[in-house]
Amino acid sequence: MLPPTFTSFDGTSIRCWAAAPTSVRPAAKILLVHGRGTHSDSLPYRNLREYLTGRGFAAYGFDLRGHGRSGGRRSFVNQWRDFREDLRLFVKAVEVDGASVPLFLLGMSLGGLIAVNYAVYHPEGIQGLIAAAPALDASGVPAWLRKLNVVLSKVFPTLALKPGLDEAWLTRDQQALQEFVRDPLRQEKMTLRLGSETIAAISGTLERLPLLKLPLLVLHGSADAIVPPVAGERLYQLSGSADKEYLVYEGAYHVLFMETNREQVFEDISRWVMKRLGPTCG
Repeated sequence: MLPPTFTSFDGTSIRCWAAAPTSVRPAAKILLVHGRGTHSDSLPYRNLREYLTGRGFAAYGFDLRGHGRSGGRRSFVNQWRDFREDLRLFVKAVEVDGASVPLFLLGMSLGGLIAVNYAVYHPEGIQGLIAAAPALDASGVPAWLRKLNVVLSKVFPTLALKPGLDEAWLTRDQQALQEFVRDPLRQEKMTLRLGSETIAAISGTLERLPLLKLPLLVLHGSADAIVPPVAGERLYQLSGSADKEYLVYEGAYHVLFMETNREQVFEDISRWVMKRLGPTCG
């Protein structure tokens, strides 16, 4: 049984969870990677977890370092590869937990960038990759500000600032939005080091996308003003995957897992995964 925490390579305590279908052997394991400032048990991922387990999948999640109930300085990462190593250790733990079934990696927003970046370095053991509104574009931040962030992060790496994102663009579901922003574990600020490492990770990941060969599903809202749809399109076009699909949801905002059309998003994820398990699992 998966313990509630694991210790990462540098001693950081990482909070994690596992959720299995109630009465059947899981068809697959789906490992969720959440976005910046939130955590793996926040509303969007609870919605998705409930759906997945109800459809016969085992779901797994963990709080990124510096987020939620995990250890580490808030909204901070010393080096991007720290995220990658945390995920590598969790993938290993998930592989040996419970039934031996295919494992899929699913990331949302910053978690989408982390998942894609991980997959180009460590595709072993991953059956397929799902990226929802992956943070593979920083055009929303002016070029001069991105350059300034890189410089300042070397001098004031732990300085935390609000990135200035309009919360109204997270979802069209106003009730879900209010619950999401009231979450006591949610963080609005972001350290300069996390910002500079994210910018560098976007560039490095884009360069390596032709090496990505895993089956790939990309999901994006057409009205996403936080991570523009060009990010999802870029991932789809540049990846080296022979088996890939790109779905755009008309009018949807950024956090697809708490959007008004989330049931359709969940159904598309389930359909895509089941199709890659073979006819005996469909």
